[in-house]
This record gives sequence, structure tokens and C-alpha cells, in this order.
Amino acid sequence: MFVKIVLIKEPVIKKRNKFVLKTKFYHMEMPNDNQHNNPSDNFDNPFLKPYPTLSQSWTLFGFFLLFSFGIGIFLSLFSLTLAYQNSLLKSWITLFSYIATFALLFFFIKQQLKIRRQVIKLDFDNPDATVLWFLLFITLLSAIVIEPLSAWIPVPEWFSNIIGNMVSLNFASFLTVVIAAPLCEESLCRGIILKGLLKNNMKPEYAIMCSALIFAALHLNPWQGIPAFLLGCLMGWAYYKSKSLWVPVFIHFVNNGFAFLLLAVTNNPDLTTRDLTGGSSYIAVYLASVVLLITLLYGLSKYFENGKRHV
Repeated sequence: MFVKIVLIKEPVIKKRNKFVLKTKFYHMEMPNDNQHNNPSDNFDNPFLKPYPTLSQSWTLFGFFLLFSFGIGIFLSLFSLTLAYQNSLLKSWITLFSYIATFALLFFFIKQQLKIRRQVIKLDFDNPDATVLWFLLFITLLSAIVIEPLSAWIPVPEWFSNIIGNMVSLNFASFLTVVIAAPLCEESLCRGIILKGLLKNNMKPEYAIMCSALIFAALHLNPWQGIPAFLLGCLMGWAYYKSKSLWVPVFIHFVNNGFAFLLLAVTNNPDLTTRDLTGGSSYIAVYLASVVLLITLLYGLSKYFENGKRHV
């Protein structure tokens, strides 16, 4: 605990032909580092709110759009001139563009933290193996359960063609979709945004939903917004409960990896569970998936309650 004395000078008052300068001293106590909720975050300036707040999180989304479109326009010119007929080169350009966008965004975040004299520690702690086994099956079942929601907003053919041209079955696309996306997006949405909202004393359920909404918006794909939002809620809840950023990264990896594998095997980006199971058995498969998903989520929740710490 230390004390700061603030000197405030009030306007000069004329009294009996003399000028009197009134001065007041105010005694103000300032909290020390031990009074923060999490000393490991090392917030040096106690007068500033932890970064980012909700409004600052949406500002980060705005800068993501700015960086993404700026780099995309620049590289698209190169792509059109040199790589129009070369899908592998286009995939490497897409990977570079994706990583460059997040590199600029993380640099911007670093500068904002430097100005505020704050530090954010990304919680890449070793995850619990039991939690990962739970989440492996939860993620696969969630893909089946959430899948019908994608049909609520049909994807236009022109947008489907754009996605198909962006994602090819090669190593560069694998790195973009299965490796870079989970690491970059989870570091931002859960490791920085969700953690910042929780540090600003937002209720966990609201913080999880807000970070999931930003996660869905990052995809710039309103036709898959609802599934992305629900998956973001699952990853936010898992991070909040496990206190390890590797957990949502693992969920993201399994979800994207399974989709990429299915595309590689079938070469059909529009393939659904109904197509695989057939119309007659689909309802039974779907209902069984719902029951198993609820059971596993309940079991994992109980497992977390047995001594697992929250973020």
C-alpha cells in the first residue's frame, strides 16, 4: 500500500486587498498489486481497466476487418496476375494473408497494452487428458447436432464457390484451416477477448457469449453465423472451466480437422450427416447424438466441479 498526495489549486480569491491562493490537499489511497483478482496479469496501472473491454473488443474486430481487407486486396492483385491457374500457390498466398492479418492485429494489441502498462498472459498451460477425451466426442457430436442450423440461412451458390476456391486439398490449406485458424482465433477470442471481459467483472455467461459473437463475426460468413456462435460458446465455456487455452484450440482443431478430412475423402463440401446416414436412419442418429452430447456435457461439467479452477 502506498499513498499519493494530490495538490489542487483553486482560483485566487481577493480578500482585504490581498490575494489568497487557496490550496487543498487530498489524501488518496492506491491499491497495491496484491489487491488485483489475478496478480499474474501484472497490471501496473490500477486506474486503467483491464484490456480489452467490450467496446475495445469490437474495436479489435474493426481492425481485423481493416487489416484483412487491406492485405487481401494487395495480395489478390498478385494472385490474379501470377497464381490464377495455380491452386497451390493461391493456397500459400491465403495462408500468408491469414497469418499476416493476425500478426498485425496482435502487434496492435501489444502496442495498446504497452500504452496502458498492462500485460496479458496467454494461458497455454498443459491441459487435462481426461478433459480432452471428453471434448473429442463432444466436438464431433456437436457438429452433428448443430448441422441443421446451417440450413436456416441457405448459403448462396456464389459464396459457396468462393469458399471452394479458397480451400483446396493441399498442405497449405491444411495449415491454414487446421493449424493456423485454431491457434490465431483462439488466442484472440478466448485468450485475449474473453479473458479481458472476465477481468472487467462481466458475468461469465455474458462474457462467453460476447466472445463467441465476435468469433462468429470474424468468419465474415453470416450463413454460418449460428453454428460458429454455438461452437464459440462451447470453446469459451471449456476455456473458462479448464483455465487452459489449449482446450479451445483442441476443440477448434478437431472441428476443422474433421471437416477437412471429410472433404478430402468425399470431395463434396456440401455433404451432410443426412447424406451419409440416409433419410430413414437420420432422425435416430440425430436424436442419439443429442442424448450423448447432453450426457457428455453433464459429465464434463461434473468433472470440472471436482477441483478444477476457473479463469
